[in-house]
Amino acid sequence: MTGWPPWRYAQPKQLVRYVHRGVLARVLPPQIGLPGRSQAPAQVRVRQLFEAFAAAGVRYADEEPSATREQDIRTPDQVFLRPGQGNCLDLAVAFAGGCLDAGLHPMIVTLSPAGSGAAGHAIVVVWLRGDLSGGAPYPLRQVVHATPPQWPGTGLRQAWDVPGEFVPIDVARAAEGWPPDGFDPTFADAVAAAARMLTGAAWSWNRGVDVGLAHDPATAYPVPGWPEVEPLERPYHEAGRELGPLESVRARNRIVPFEPRGQLLDDLRQWCLAPDSEHGRPRLRLMVLHGVGGSGKTRLAAELATRLAEQRWYTGFLRKALTRPAAPTDDVSWLAGVVGPVLLVVDYVEAADRVALAEALKILATRRGRTVVLLTARFPGDWRTSLDKELGERGVAPEVRPDT
Repeated sequence: MTGWPPWRYAQPKQLVRYVHRGVLARVLPPQIGLPGRSQAPAQVRVRQLFEAFAAAGVRYADEEPSATREQDIRTPDQVFLRPGQGNCLDLAVAFAGGCLDAGLHPMIVTLSPAGSGAAGHAIVVVWLRGDLSGGAPYPLRQVVHATPPQWPGTGLRQAWDVPGEFVPIDVARAAEGWPPDGFDPTFADAVAAAARMLTGAAWSWNRGVDVGLAHDPATAYPVPGWPEVEPLERPYHEAGRELGPLESVRARNRIVPFEPRGQLLDDLRQWCLAPDSEHGRPRLRLMVLHGVGGSGKTRLAAELATRLAEQRWYTGFLRKALTRPAAPTDDVSWLAGVVGPVLLVVDYVEAADRVALAEALKILATRRGRTVVLLTARFPGDWRTSLDKELGERGVAPEVRPDT
């Protein structure tokens, strides 16, 4: 299993199957300070959890509205490790798991913008009067709320510093880049923003899924294994390393500023971003940059990958060589489950085994998200004919950009 199946809006209760206990401690460093079950008040634990999310450095990755009424949900390693980004539902699901770890009772609420076909939003409502370890009996009984419940007891908090035993939290406010025009990433701001969504006219209630009532570890989707080493190397090497004279001018060290080749970089980027030529599932896209050694292929590929990463793509150079019999199928299979667009660079493809490359492309062609594979080569040569033959035998027909 390389990823989770998409969540279908028509089956709201299934959302609890994406929530896991004990996973955040594997993907967040100890110094983050995740709260656990303790005698600390629920108010303290829920605030600590939000602050841990804010310290994790997750980048917000917005999603387009789905025509199929379903949504992919990122696994915890994709949200917090690689590529380190997530949307409101990804963060709400992960936050609900953190609530369970801390003994808190969460509900995930999905919202729709009033009078608009734009993408919806997800927040979390946490009960503060008691917790999963006991104390006061939980006052709600339904797992799925098609309409807002009559919040019992002291009701729903309108702000963090006012009474209310149910506190709404816009967890997306813990991510970098939500909303796009900037915000105050404090816990109080996240509570106030979520309260406005639940009580104002701009958003309408879609579904509330009570994770605390319905969560069952035995029915949760397995967390796919993630590789110990990131499969994709960053487009450019990190600065600060001591470099010799020759190494300092290598393409991926970024010592010399990038010099555009006319409109080529923009053309490549637009081709990656362009809508799919066929309706339905995105097709694998393949393009080749060729030229003699030192002509700038690798630098152009690195710059393209960097520009797309700034637009929330997961990009980089494939770390392991594609050889037989030890082709990196585990790493490639993990990449197949990554949610969101991916650009993968195979530098100097002549050195790759054609069969191993074709097998890797076959796996990547199963992705539900947009996928671009960029190959660099000194010459088009016989390797291209051989690769096309191997792909044809596997039934893989990528969308191909004319070689550059």
